Amino acid sequence: MKNFFIRSLMAAVLILPFSGFGQEQTTSVLFLGNSYTGANDLPEQFRKLAKSGGKTVYVQSYTPGGYRLDQHLKNDHTQGLLSSRDWNYVVLQDQSQQPILNGGGNRNSITEFVRKKIKTPQNGSEGVVYMTWGRDEGNAWLKQMDMTYEEMAQRYIDHYTNIGKNLPVRISPVAVAFRKAKAEGFSVYAADGSHPSNTGTYLAACVFYATLFRESPAVDYSSVGDDAQRLQQIASEVVLNNSESRTWNIDRDWFPEGTMGHSNLGTLFPPKKVQPMKPINLEDLSKSAGITQVTVNKKTLCKTYAPSVDATLHFAENGYLDNRYLYTASLTKGFTHEIEITAYKPASYKNTPVVQVYIDFNNNGLFDDSEKVLLDDVTFGTTTAKAQFVAPPTAVEGKLLHMRVMVGGESGKELPITFATQYKGETEDYSVLIQPQPTIVFNTFTSFCDGEPVDLRTKTEAETPLQFRILEGADYARLDGYNFHPIKAGDVKIQAYNDKGDSYIQTVTVAKKIPEIKFPQETTASITKGTIPLYALTNSDGSISYEVITGKDVVSVEGSTLKLLKTGKAIVVAILEGSDCYLPNAAAMNIEVTPPLEETEITDFEDITLSCTDEPVALNPKTNSDGDLKLTVVSGAGIVSVQGGKLKAYKSGKAKVKAFVDATDKHIDAEKIIDVTVTGVTSSIDFGDVPETIYVGDIIDFAPKTIHGDRAFVKTDRASGLLISRYNNKIKALKPGTVTLTAYHHGDGCIEATEDVFELKIVEESIVFNDFSLNCDSDAVDLSEKVTADKPVMFRIVEGKEFVTLNGSELHPVAGGVATVEAYGSGNTMARAKVTVKKYGTQITATSRISAKTTDPKKELTFDTNSDGTATFEILDGDDIVSVENGNLNFLRPGVANVRLNIGETGCYKSAQHIFTVEVTAETALIDGLKDLELSCAGDPVELTPQTNSDGAMTLEVAEGTEVLRLEGKKVIPEKAGTAKIKVSVASTDKYGKAEKTISVTVAPVASGIVFGEIPDKIYTGKTAPLDVRTIHGEKATLSLGSGSEKVAEITANLFKAIGPGNVNIVARHPGDGCVQPAEAVKTVQVLKVSLLGIEDESVAAVPNPFGDRLTVNLSEHSGNLTASVHALDGKEILTATFRNAPYRINTADLRPGTYILVIKGKGTNKSFRIVKR
Repeated sequence: MKNFFIRSLMAAVLILPFSGFGQEQTTSVLFLGNSYTGANDLPEQFRKLAKSGGKTVYVQSYTPGGYRLDQHLKNDHTQGLLSSRDWNYVVLQDQSQQPILNGGGNRNSITEFVRKKIKTPQNGSEGVVYMTWGRDEGNAWLKQMDMTYEEMAQRYIDHYTNIGKNLPVRISPVAVAFRKAKAEGFSVYAADGSHPSNTGTYLAACVFYATLFRESPAVDYSSVGDDAQRLQQIASEVVLNNSESRTWNIDRDWFPEGTMGHSNLGTLFPPKKVQPMKPINLEDLSKSAGITQVTVNKKTLCKTYAPSVDATLHFAENGYLDNRYLYTASLTKGFTHEIEITAYKPASYKNTPVVQVYIDFNNNGLFDDSEKVLLDDVTFGTTTAKAQFVAPPTAVEGKLLHMRVMVGGESGKELPITFATQYKGETEDYSVLIQPQPTIVFNTFTSFCDGEPVDLRTKTEAETPLQFRILEGADYARLDGYNFHPIKAGDVKIQAYNDKGDSYIQTVTVAKKIPEIKFPQETTASITKGTIPLYALTNSDGSISYEVITGKDVVSVEGSTLKLLKTGKAIVVAILEGSDCYLPNAAAMNIEVTPPLEETEITDFEDITLSCTDEPVALNPKTNSDGDLKLTVVSGAGIVSVQGGKLKAYKSGKAKVKAFVDATDKHIDAEKIIDVTVTGVTSSIDFGDVPETIYVGDIIDFAPKTIHGDRAFVKTDRASGLLISRYNNKIKALKPGTVTLTAYHHGDGCIEATEDVFELKIVEESIVFNDFSLNCDSDAVDLSEKVTADKPVMFRIVEGKEFVTLNGSELHPVAGGVATVEAYGSGNTMARAKVTVKKYGTQITATSRISAKTTDPKKELTFDTNSDGTATFEILDGDDIVSVENGNLNFLRPGVANVRLNIGETGCYKSAQHIFTVEVTAETALIDGLKDLELSCAGDPVELTPQTNSDGAMTLEVAEGTEVLRLEGKKVIPEKAGTAKIKVSVASTDKYGKAEKTISVTVAPVASGIVFGEIPDKIYTGKTAPLDVRTIHGEKATLSLGSGSEKVAEITANLFKAIGPGNVNIVARHPGDGCVQPAEAVKTVQVLKVSLLGIEDESVAAVPNPFGDRLTVNLSEHSGNLTASVHALDGKEILTATFRNAPYRINTADLRPGTYILVIKGKGTNKSFRIVKR
């Protein structure tokens, strides 16, 4: 690309700075960066360190917090510092995250500084790159990037080392020194793990000392105490004493003798095997095409403009320009990229130029890659050609690859550009940095300023959901979730990231809109017009200026006014400046200035004086022109106005009125201005009908006005303000006293200001209100007649609203009692009176004694009274004798009761009582249905059927002869012969008295006999028989044995026992019991002796040989199973046998002779015998 500075640089090379021997040189250093440089004042520590080392150093710095180098490139203050002097060194420190997040941007910013901002080294200026460090352990950003301290530290060192290898700048390797010092235990980081501590800043100053002066910083100055010596040694070891010292470029000779400026800086990066273009003849340059701009992915790498005079100066020297160290394009593997070439073709160039681009993707030094970009048929009317290409997956990453751009050639695209021996055109070389293919694809796009939002999800591709954030350019756009909202023109750096830690940073351009601008139409004006206004219409908010393009002797521009100089034609351009959202633009207007016209005269238009209250005055100027005449107020628009040719005054003052006549074909325009003087009028205050004296509490209207009807303002002094309250146009009197009210009006320009004072007296109101009384049913009382007051008062009931009611000033008695009524005025004055409402006594007329039977029906309690009170009845005593229900007496039982009548108190009647004495007597009870009885002693019971008229309980009892008979309920049961009496009683009830009646009962006796029952006629000895001997009436008889029977039998209780054989007489006797007569009888029983030894039961018969080996027992009355067992006398069982049926035989062969017990058991049988074996 064409270098504009070749000649000036050639001259500059010959002018070298000269310093006499022995003179002390001053080294000037400018530090540009942010808080990493500003922390602990690194520039000042460096200056003190240099001074201690015998150096004279001048330092300045500009370090806004968080600033990036690309911001410094655009900052006016930075530019001012750069141009303020010829700096020996300019230190460049970028924002600390840039090497990781935007390494290409960091490199490009440094390149831009070297290329444009820092004066060339042959003039004594040199760039120094501040190698900053990674984050310390525990820092949040280190964790966010998922890197260790060592990994991040090495990334920073590698990045800046690579810059030192490819750019003509010194590298101050502070990051390397930091890592070394940290490993030795020095605390080089501040608490945030990002900024330097004071130790870190001192170490950085030592590194800069060694980098700039190429000697050890072993000097006396220290801001870290005893640590200084070791930190100085670390700086020397890192900068001066290792194999990397050449990497820091501290001893590189950038401009060997005989070279000229940066057009030959390409010698630093000679192509490995690419044959450079051979020189061409200067006379052929006029026939060649050239490159004016190269853009990759919409990012311009380099741009120049062809000079309008000497076309030969447009081309690079020898047709070749090496920009590799200045411009780098960043390409991503596998992505499609766009390159745009803008070319220049001289007028004499006849052929269509060929544009070719080569990239050495495999970094072998040859353009033999198949991915050649070929652009044909460039239309130089538009001057631009575009092509898209894909960075191949095999492209080498992390290296600066070689890209060559070529324009020109007359033999077509088949021309072997790489090995051409002569070439009519231009060749430029650039660097390409290949980025690995990301896991996130974020396509760039352009959004127009203040346009519709863009959904970023449509611009990205990823396996997992993405989130977005703006890293840079928040002034140009904002994010709302996924939506990108453009605000104003600029570049916005957006990071797309996911939960896995993947991210992709893309720069989105917010582009400006093309504004509209136009003049309304072409204009023609007479020279006699002098000037005409300029105005252009636009939709942009940019400012507009005007410039004469042609006809500068015909017109000139002063601001937005076009001054007419002479007759003729001219073109005026409106230049619209760009704004945040609009690009610059321009529009042209053709104007013709015509010869002068006849003069226009305005007459009958002279100065005038009037009062501001006068009626409008007609203005009638005259003119000799047929042009439109207009009247306008030039100054004093608030003092007068012109409407319909009439002048109206508003306020006093001075104004100017202009009569203007438009130009016509025969007359020029003309104007005449007259002076208008408006005089004011005096005024005064009108207070209206305001009383001079009011009472406390009064509210009055107070709205003073001027005599011209304008509302006046009112003010009071502090003392008066305590006596009243004001709201809107009303005054309320609060306390007695004199109030000074000042009414004033500032005037309105027409009416002069005025002021007046009004004194208002406030007095206490007097109210006299005495106690009084009235009857309960009397007419209403007019309270205004009971009050003596200075002014009308109002009334209210304070207490006793149940006794009186109030209707205005009329008091109505309602009920007897005492009420308090208050009379009050408009202020705080009031008086109270007690009003007594008298009640009437209640009279009751009624009987005092009432007699009744218990069976009488309900009886109403009647009475007369003069009261309207509620009547209630209350039983004082005898509530078991009577009850009261709805004023009726119920008679419950005999007795005397007292019932009280209560007449309740009402509003006008007192309460009263009356007592009724009630005597209740019982009804007589009667008993019927009874007569005397005659019964047999052994006869059936007789049921009695007594009847009574009473509801009382009836009882029967044996009054006499309880031994003769007994009662079971109403049944009479005879017991024995005799006489008795039965009494029937009826108990008294609430309504009936008690009653009694007695009857006689005679019971006759009966004969008797003895029944012996089932006593057997015969019984064996040892046997017993029960004795149940009774009379024929069931009474037990007394038993005894006849004489001589004691040895035969005995009687124990009711049991007969046979003892020995013989006959026995049983004698039965009953003495009688009053009802049954005495009885006696005899029964003879024969006692038999048994024949078998040991057998005690008559049912057992003897066997032939009871002493043999077998014992046979015949139970004549037994059948079925039987168990027999023989026991010794001590109870021990000896043998046993079980039998199912008779005969029952027991084997006794084993028994020894002796006495035994035989036990026989069976159903219904349980017997024991004594047996003897001999």
